[in-house]
Order: sequence, then C-alpha cells, then structure tokens
Amino acid sequence: MKIIESIKSHYNLYKSSKFLHTVITFITVLLFLPVLREFSPRVAIDHTVIYVAYLPISLFIALVGIYGASVLPALTLATYWSLHRELLLNATQTWAVTLSLMIPLAIAQCILHKRLGRYARTDITNSTGIFSRLWCYGFIYPILAQAAMYIVGALTLIPDDFQYYFSASEIRLLILNLQSLMMPAVVFSSGLYYLLRLLTSWNYTRKFCTKNILDASNRNVLIVWMLVISVLICTYTSVSQYPVISSYAIPLVFLAFVYGVINFSAAIISLVWPLAIFILITGNPQFIKTVEKGQLLTSFSAFFIVFTIANAYLATMKRNLKQANVKITSAALREPLTMLPNMMLLNKDLQQLIHPAMLCYVKIFSADNLDKHLGFTFRVNAKVAVYYLLKKFLPKNCCVYSVPYGDLLVVLPEKEGRSVMQGLLKKLNQAKSSTRVSDVDVAFGLSWMTFNAQVDLSKSISELDYLATTKGQDHISALDKNLHFIEQHMTLDIALLQKLKHALLHNDLVLYAQKIEHTHCDKQYYEILCRMKLDGKIVTPDKFIPTITEFGLCGLLDFKVLEAFIDFYHQNVLTCQHIRFSLNITPETLADENTAERIITMFENKNKKPDNIVFEVTEEQLFLNERNVINNINSLRHYGFEIAIDDFGTGYANYERLKNLDADIVKIDGMFIKEITHNRVDQLIVKSIIDIARAKGMSIVAEYVETQEHKVLLSQLGVDYLQGYHIAKPLPLACVMKEKAASSEDYPE
Repeated sequence: MKIIESIKSHYNLYKSSKFLHTVITFITVLLFLPVLREFSPRVAIDHTVIYVAYLPISLFIALVGIYGASVLPALTLATYWSLHRELLLNATQTWAVTLSLMIPLAIAQCILHKRLGRYARTDITNSTGIFSRLWCYGFIYPILAQAAMYIVGALTLIPDDFQYYFSASEIRLLILNLQSLMMPAVVFSSGLYYLLRLLTSWNYTRKFCTKNILDASNRNVLIVWMLVISVLICTYTSVSQYPVISSYAIPLVFLAFVYGVINFSAAIISLVWPLAIFILITGNPQFIKTVEKGQLLTSFSAFFIVFTIANAYLATMKRNLKQANVKITSAALREPLTMLPNMMLLNKDLQQLIHPAMLCYVKIFSADNLDKHLGFTFRVNAKVAVYYLLKKFLPKNCCVYSVPYGDLLVVLPEKEGRSVMQGLLKKLNQAKSSTRVSDVDVAFGLSWMTFNAQVDLSKSISELDYLATTKGQDHISALDKNLHFIEQHMTLDIALLQKLKHALLHNDLVLYAQKIEHTHCDKQYYEILCRMKLDGKIVTPDKFIPTITEFGLCGLLDFKVLEAFIDFYHQNVLTCQHIRFSLNITPETLADENTAERIITMFENKNKKPDNIVFEVTEEQLFLNERNVINNINSLRHYGFEIAIDDFGTGYANYERLKNLDADIVKIDGMFIKEITHNRVDQLIVKSIIDIARAKGMSIVAEYVETQEHKVLLSQLGVDYLQGYHIAKPLPLACVMKEKAASSEDYPE
C-alpha cells in the first residue's frame, strides 16, 4: 500500500513538473502545427495565395497561455523541426523563420508577465487583464512578428514561393499580412487554449463540463442557443448558391453570439466562436470568391477582429457587473460597521431550512452601558468579540447572526442544540475576560426555542429577547412550552403602558412622603415619592417604573409629579412653607435642555421660592458629560435649589469624582448600608465617603436604615441624616401634612 502511495506521489510530482509541460508542448506542436497550417484559410489575390488567418500563431499563444514562458525553448525547437520538414528551406532559413515567430512572442509574454504576474497564464479573452492580453498578443506580437519577417526577408534569401510573406510590394498586402497574424491571435487562440486544456487534462475536462454545462442554471437555454447557432451556420453553408439568403445568416449568427456572451460563460463562447468564424470563412465558396478582392478581405478580417474584441469587452462588463452584484448582495447581508451576518441573511438561511432548528438568543446585558458611558465603538467591539467567542465554541454547522441592539442569535441543528446549549453559557462566562472593555464586564443570558420555516421569525426573536431580558443574566430559558405565557406577558406590558399613559394624562397620581431625620437633633425633611391609581388600586413604583423607563415616559412622569407637588404646596402653604422637601429627577428629564427653565417657571408661576426644595439626581447624571445635564443642574443650583446626589456609590463613582462633586447633599446607596453592622469593608467605605463629603461641606444621608443597629452605627460614623423603614415608612403626603399641622413641629434648619 505504501509503495502504491509512493508511486502516486512521485507521479503527481512528475506530472506537475516543467519537464512534462515541455514534453507536452513539443509533441503538441509536432502534431498540430502541420494540421493548422493545412487548415489555415487562404485566398488568392493577384495570383498570389495568402493566408486569411495563419492558425499556428493561435497554437503558440495557447501553449504559452497554458504553460507559461518556460515552454518557449521547446516551442521553438518543435516549430523549427516541423517547418524544416515541411518547407523547402535550409537550416539557416528555417531558424530565421522560426525565430521571427518566437522572439516577438517572448517579448510579448515578457511584457504581459510584467503587467499581470501570475495572471498572464490564461486565455487571451479572460476578463482578468483582458486588455493587456489583447494588446500584447493581438497587437504587439503580430506587429513585431511581421517586422521580424520583413527583416528576415531583407537579410536572407527566401525562395520565391515564400517571398510574399517576407516582403510587401504595396500597403494593401502589408495590411493583409499583418491581419493574417492578428486574426488568429485575437479570434482563434482562445478556442485552441480551451481545446488543448480539455485534451491534456481529464480533471479540467470534468470541471469544465460540470461548471459550464451540467450545473449551468440556464442549461436548457444553452442547448437551444447552440442549436440555433448550428442551424444558422448550416443554412449559411448549404445555400451558398443563393448569396441573398446566405448573406443574411452572417448578421444573425453575430446577433446570436451577442446573446450568448451576455447569458453564457466566457469559456463556452471562446470554444464556439472560433469554430463559427472558421466555418463562416471556409464553409461557403461564395464568401472566398467575394473577399478575394483585397479591400473586402481587409474589411472582413478587421470586422471579425473588432467583433471579437467587442465580445470580450462585453463579457468583461458582464463579469464586473456580476462581481459588483455579488459584493452588493454580500454587503446587504452583513452589518456595515461590524461586518457580522445580519437579520436579512438569517431570514434567507432559515427559509431554506429542511429540518427544524434551534434558535438561541444571546443577550449581552452590558451592551447598553458600554454604548452610553464608553461610546458606540466599545459596544461594537464587545459584540464582535462575543461573536468570535461563539464561533470558537460552537460546532461548524452552527451559524451566528447579529440582531439589533447589540445582541446575537445562534442557529443550531435541533439534534445537537440541547447538548451545545448546556455548556455554552459556562464557556462564555469563563472566557468573558476577552470581551472586557475599559474595566466593564459583559454578562450573558440565553433563551432558546425550536424553529421551522412556518414560524414568524420577527415575532420569535422578539419573544426570545423578552424572555432573556426578563430572566436576567446567567440564565438559560426555554420558550418551547411557555410560548403562550410569554405572549401574554408581552400583551400585558402593552396594556399596562396604555393604563400608565391614561393615568399620567389624567393626573391619577398619589404623592407619598418619607421622612428623613437628623441623627443628633430633631431636624428632618421629606422625600416626595409617587404612586399611581390603576384600576382603582394604588400601584407602587416597582410595578410601573420599568415600563415608564422602557417607553420613554420619564420626563412626563417627572413633570406631572412636580406639578402635583406644587399644587399641593400652594394649597397647603401655611403648613408646607416651614418644611423641607426633596424631589427626584430622572436622567432622561435632565437631558432636555429646557428642563431647568421649565422647573423654574413652574415655581415662579405659583410664587414659590426654592429655599426649601432639594432635587435628587443620580450620580450617574453628573458624570454623563452631556452639556444639557450639566447646564440644567447648574441653573437649578444658581436659582436656589439644593442638589442631592442620590444612590451614591453605585455605577461609576470613585474618590476623584467625589472630590470634584458640585452638590449639597450626598445620599449613600443602600448597598453599603444593608450589611454595614457586620461588614468591616462597608464601614470603611462609608466612613471614607463621609470624610471627603464633610471636607467639602456637604451633608450626608444614609439610605436603607432598617434596624436600630444601623441607626446607632451610622450616627457614630458621622452620617447627618437617616432614611429607611426604621425611621419612617412612606405615607400619603396629605396624611403627613395633617400630622405636621396638628403637632406644629418646628422646622429644623
């Protein structure tokens, strides 16, 4: 077995060697050169027989196109041997004739190789570098060869039978000589190129037939087209005695070839076109008699050459348009920025599904934060990194697609999908350090469902997105059995949105207040909170804030709450004027450049002074680096409102930012308070925040005070104000103000 494999490997090496190419070239020239010389079309002009097309020229060009310049020595020797046997020339004359054909070919090949490199070895009409090949083979080579022949004729004694080819007594014969070399170079060399390749390589023959005939999308049209060509040529040759009929066949043949160039491969046209031209020239005796007049022969030869070049140009345009169409189609199937497969390609691939597949939605939870705080490029880079992680972990028969809003979708075979899904989330979490961008980790959640071509793709992706978002990160959720449940929840979200809009527009708001008390005296103030009346029930913020935020209604909610508070304040001014209140403003509201102006106008319209009003903004808002946010906050402080930084310690706060904060109050987030009584690290963090805030003259509020231990420890650490259920639960604002009016408590400064 090893001996056979060794023999095969040595044979393949030998087969591809230059030696074999040289032998094939030598034998091909010896076999084909006499035949081509014999079948080269001739006409008699002024009792002198001349060539219409000297076909050995096309043989030389075809062999160099197949094997390259390395076979030129073998080509030269074989040509010399063949000419020396057939022509009545001595050795010197034969070498002179041979070199007058070979040296110009070598020069043309050298120029072509310098311009095209490895693409020089191909068919003359190949669309890659076609004009360079036409120029070198179709013009430079014939002109240099003709000039070389005339030089040989001037320096060497040529027998009278061949003297015509090596000299010209008039310009008409000079043009005919030149065209007899140009015509085989331009018209016939491509046909011989493909014919020799088909004869010398079985693999090429098989691929050629498969690509251009068997697997052609328009195979039936190709067969009909070849039948039409055959009928037209047969008509042309069989009715030669009727010139009127046969003369109409020629333009019809040309029109048929224009159609062929547009619709079929260049290889098919390159094979059929030279054969058709050969039959048109030699198959009708009347044609030869007609063109034996020199002027007509020159015109017909030029026409064939020009039409061949025009067809080659048309084929090149078709190829370029096809490539452009492929590029445009490919670009349409990928995202412009990331170049990842998009929804259009996903839809196209899923339409071709034969067996059910599994859709796995990969939710990237930190994508929005990357976009908002670090810029769009960071989110794109994270998405691309996750894409390549998925391609690395998934089997080759799984495809990954990009979906809007920074997430990805995986299509897996149903049989393998479940086993792949089990380990996918674990692998992503283990490798997510590679998707780490500017110290921000991405987190993943997966949801999946089985899919077939009858399922609505857009609806399915929406449901998978909803499920992955609802379940949160580090969860794998299935949609197979709970499809109705998910649809119901999505419908409920839309219904809730309509109810919330109605409540906002009709002022169905209930203001609550939660007391915030001082740690060492009786000072206190109240944070205004919001509840809504929906279906006759009071709904807490955790039920409606997510929907309000998702559908962009934060601004409307903020101003409705502010409007309700100002109206309540105006109606209870005697009680409220000695009480300090704080109200929340969401990031979306502050991003509007007119927010501060609107707030100030609302207070001025009610003659309300800002001296006892605090606006709470999240620390995230101060670091958004947005001009509108900064301008609004500065305008509110300048007017006289106090600014409190709510939920400090979450998100992106650090000591440098705390040092640069421009606010009056810092509210430490509850995440540092919950376990502070037994967590030394939380104590140190809170203490450091207090020390820096104190140095800046800021008051400190601790949220989430739930026990007496919290209260005692925070007081010892230096917190100014406490807020939480241990201090007071939120109560309706009207009830709180009634109690305040009844007790007539003094307002602490």
